[in-house]
Amino acid sequence: MLRQLSISTTEMIESELLRILALTPHLHSLTLGGIFTATFIRALHPSPPPDAPLCPRLQSLQITFIADCPDGLYGAMLRARWGTEAHANGVACLKCAHIEFIDSHDRDEADMAALRAEGMQGFIG
Repeated sequence: MLRQLSISTTEMIESELLRILALTPHLHSLTLGGIFTATFIRALHPSPPPDAPLCPRLQSLQITFIADCPDGLYGAMLRARWGTEAHANGVACLKCAHIEFIDSHDRDEADMAALRAEGMQGFIG
């Protein structure tokens, strides 16, 4: 059972990576380096059951270089994987999240600050 996955640089197409992640439901920790877009962040946003969420046991997420992602999308995904929303969405509570954006993300930074105040570990840079 794969519980940790780390890919430091990727030339992989997002859809290929999403297919891999769909096959790793026991993943607890995901570390990725490369260029990822809003499509990838939306895929990590869990939907309430009965839809099967991607990486339902994910507790730690680190992504370097998010591009072409609307401000607020990442924060919404984090919120959906935190506290009572995580439970309602059928996923484990995300304990730690680190993200590096290429451009400024004031709303996402504010969301992360609020989540840190509630106990999540992480930062947005």
